Amino acid sequence: MPELFGVNGLINVIEVVNDFKANVNSELEIVGIVGTMVDSSTKLHKELLEQAYNYAEKQNIRMFKTLIPRTIQFPNATAYFKRPATLLKRQTKKIKTYELLYKELEDLIYE
Repeated sequence: MPELFGVNGLINVIEVVNDFKANVNSELEIVGIVGTMVDSSTKLHKELLEQAYNYAEKQNIRMFKTLIPRTIQFPNATAYFKRPATLLKRQTKKIKTYELLYKELEDLIYE
């Protein structure tokens, strides 16, 4: 989530994972970071995403190109239809971003 606490939380999680890797499991690896709840029309989200990309690059961690947008469709699907939006018959462009992320992960796995 490209908001200040989200970016700070990301940094904290990466530090914890790196500590765990150093002390417990040297083979542990972060596959990548996915931006979620993104509203790319806002200046703040653009700036914080750029900070996240820069931090990820310095840490040698992939930042996935696919960004999951902020939309009411996701909470509405679970609240009213009792299922994830990705399983609804009516698919919108925003919901289909999960398919794009899946494809990006699949391409990474089978490189």
